[in-house]
Amino acid sequence: MAKNLDEIQKENMDAAMKSFGAMSKAFQAIAVEFANYSKRSLEDHTAATEKLMSAKSPEKAIEVQTDYVRTAYQHCPRNQDW
Repeated sequence: MAKNLDEIQKENMDAAMKSFGAMSKAFQAIAVEFANYSKRSLEDHTAATEKLMSAKSPEKAIEVQTDYVRTAYQHCPRNQDW
């Protein structure tokens, strides 16, 4: 027996709501990851700046800068395996 139009519309609306709910959760997860990355990046930058400002020699300053760049590169989302 064929479904009437009201039943079809209700099923379509339910499917659309489930889809929007899943999409909303995905965007929320992305926002949380972005916020965490931004916070960690700022903390790393601040720590590196403090170390750089307290460096007693050019060699130590270069070492601090090299360590910071290496860490920043490793934490960059583009360099992560998804």
